[in-house]
Amino acid sequence: MNKKETIIPITVAVLTVLFAIISLAVFFSKGKSGFWLSKKMKVGALLLTFSTVTTYSCVSCYDMPAPANRFIIENLDGYKINLDLNIDNKINGTIEDRDGINFSFNITDTLRSDTLQIDNILPADGLFDSYVEDFTILVDENLQNGTYYLNLFAEDKDKQQQFRDIYRLNIR
Repeated sequence: MNKKETIIPITVAVLTVLFAIISLAVFFSKGKSGFWLSKKMKVGALLLTFSTVTTYSCVSCYDMPAPANRFIIENLDGYKINLDLNIDNKINGTIEDRDGINFSFNITDTLRSDTLQIDNILPADGLFDSYVEDFTILVDENLQNGTYYLNLFAEDKDKQQQFRDIYRLNIR
């Protein structure tokens, strides 16, 4: 272990106890003692500084924009699908918390009258045997630019039933 991993947490713990003791002193002086108030402010500032250092990051989730074309789909059946829609003909994703379920997709026009592509979703390693599985959907290169629906199903491609899709989104 390096010094940062041992000294900073101990310093935060000591400053927390010191802050609590000074807070009690401010409480008993009913906030009229400038000495205790200034000590409380200084110890509080040190406590914030050292506790921020221990989190290994000062960036909140609001400072970083969400990646473009990133979708997270949570299903009522408990599994979760993350999709990255790229500009090219690949759609990368992960399926989380699934158990022995086959997944498939189809791509239809916006009226859902023509199915332009249909296939099973295959995991990168060949088997759905892990809690989190990566997959790639290769969109047909002959598909012209336009708006299409990507329909995801929690069943084999041969068993897809219209309007039983688990999620639908526009691609391209």
